[in-house]
Amino acid sequence: MNTSTPSSQLSVEEKNHFIFISNLFVKLSRNDLYSWEKKLKHLLDEAEYEKAIEAVDTVAGDKEAARKHIRKAELYIVNYQFDDAESHFKKAIAISPTYIIYLEIANTYRDLDKRPEALEYYNQCLTLAFSPEEEIEPLNNMSLIHFKNNDYPAAENSLSELLLILRFLSAENPDVYLPIVAATLKSLGIVQKRLNAFPEAEASFSESLNILKQLT
Repeated sequence: MNTSTPSSQLSVEEKNHFIFISNLFVKLSRNDLYSWEKKLKHLLDEAEYEKAIEAVDTVAGDKEAARKHIRKAELYIVNYQFDDAESHFKKAIAISPTYIIYLEIANTYRDLDKRPEALEYYNQCLTLAFSPEEEIEPLNNMSLIHFKNNDYPAAENSLSELLLILRFLSAENPDVYLPIVAATLKSLGIVQKRLNAFPEAEASFSESLNILKQLT
């Protein structure tokens, strides 16, 4: 991947695009990839974007069809072909309207800082989640987007809902979830300060600190 352009010289859109490509490289460096996915990283590294797009066969209706549409959409984004990307996202959903497909699309829009689209798909994730664990990532990312949008009431709602889930899970698995409860309480306190809810913020900060002391 060509990283020769200093980040300070990039526009906001270019920085978001760079972040997206970097995250895509990480995704394509995992060990649990299909053989056709492994070929894409080399093509991207050589900036062979058109060849990478052509390398993903989305015509065959195999069990990997939805995933292929997702990858093809991501490659179109790399090549700044956003309408084509949206088309393949929709095809992926038509084939497999599942939590994981909506989450991949939501995270793509998050990386590109396309906030309304990301929120739309994260909301779909929440309706499709089969377990409390699956609600954690969408709610956390939604709270961050709401905070960026200065929509502090919505951020507070997302964090409060997330906190309920984390408290429930921490009762069974405190080692894993109590640190996340503490971090979420701290985030909630920051949002509550922005809402001038100072007693509530103080309570959130205090509980977060007490949990951290218990963990040390």
